[in-house]
Amino acid sequence: MLSARALSWLLFSGLLMGLTILMKYFGILVVALVLLWQLADNGRRRWLASYAAYLVCAGILLAWGLWNISTYGQMHMFAALPRGFHSTSMAGLAALSLFTLGFVVRSEQSFSSKQVPVSYIVWGAFSILLTWGLTHSASIPAWIESFYLDKILVLGSFIGGSTVFVLFSWPAFARHRNSAFIALGFVMGLLFLGFGSGYGGFDRLQSAMLCLFIASSAGFLLLANYYLAAAANIEHRFLLAWILLGILELITVMPWTAGRYLLLILPPLCWTFTLIVDPATNPRTWRAAWLATFLAGWTLAYADYAQANTIKKLADVLAQKSDALQVMSDRSKHHWYYLADTFDGSQPYLLPLGWENVFPYQTFKSGDLFLKSHYRKSSWWKMDHPERFRLIMTYEVSSANPLRVMDVPASAGFYASCWGALPFAISHHPLERFELYQVK
Repeated sequence: MLSARALSWLLFSGLLMGLTILMKYFGILVVALVLLWQLADNGRRRWLASYAAYLVCAGILLAWGLWNISTYGQMHMFAALPRGFHSTSMAGLAALSLFTLGFVVRSEQSFSSKQVPVSYIVWGAFSILLTWGLTHSASIPAWIESFYLDKILVLGSFIGGSTVFVLFSWPAFARHRNSAFIALGFVMGLLFLGFGSGYGGFDRLQSAMLCLFIASSAGFLLLANYYLAAAANIEHRFLLAWILLGILELITVMPWTAGRYLLLILPPLCWTFTLIVDPATNPRTWRAAWLATFLAGWTLAYADYAQANTIKKLADVLAQKSDALQVMSDRSKHHWYYLADTFDGSQPYLLPLGWENVFPYQTFKSGDLFLKSHYRKSSWWKMDHPERFRLIMTYEVSSANPLRVMDVPASAGFYASCWGALPFAISHHPLERFELYQVK
């Protein structure tokens, strides 16, 4: 008989599941993981009372949706769904399914078996479909996008760069998978040539960072499959399923990647790393990995703070120059515009000074002021007919720290990959350069 204590824990778990999804919609993965864990065990699967947790989770989402309807006229989750789901093509989805299925089939076959792994056949079908898509696509960029290759490469870059500890799995990879290690090195060379070419659009340092991050991510995931799939216990197989499901969601659901999205798979990545680099047998590598991760996290947090703080410094400068700007452009006759987005935190600092947010469809009249950032510019807003704008002032904020987490020219976009394919970049650029124009 179900005790009151057990029931309370079930209801509490359902509450946490619902709140996880409301915190960020991609947290819906928690439902699949809980269900997968339950179905993997015969006793838990038959425990009907445990399904009450799912009802509580659904009730929370329903209550949230009804509140959305009463205040905005529609459910926010359904309204955001077309914007979030990134289904590029049926061929792309099929190829991605085959690629993932290969890992699943490989995990079911004994690694000591001398038979040709069925996974190789599945991955062969994936390669054929990928080649067919290349020959039938209108262009290489269209082929890359339709088969999620852009998302896969960027996700590989973000995993390797954001979870620094995966870089320390290379010694274990070379020890257990020599042939694959050599193959990854060859792929790194090709990626370096491709990214660093004029077509790739990256300089040599950015190309080298991309290659290191992507190859490290691929090597770590191959090791994860080796260590977790070969294990007989259910916990290790569950970790592998968690990683695969999380990566699938990261590739297909959102049209961009962001560092914070990796929270979906960070726990199983950490647990798997302890299997690959055992702290008992590899204490030096273990300590070096976590020390490097701590230092990288600390310096990147400082870089993020410094870049965010540039808007406050800009506000101080604009406040000092307010009288001179008023003489230049009387606000009773003209507008002062600032090109912003919802991520830069400018509104609390610039709106009180009389600056309005500008939008892509904005129309200007002669005499208006137009302020924008150079290194963290919105990628979806371009200045039409730039000859209409006359540069009247620039303001730069420098930093001795060479790391940049938001820098479009340096391809750094930790917040969202639409700013750049690297989670962070090493750059000599200033933290930001603000440019003030006046409409002629």
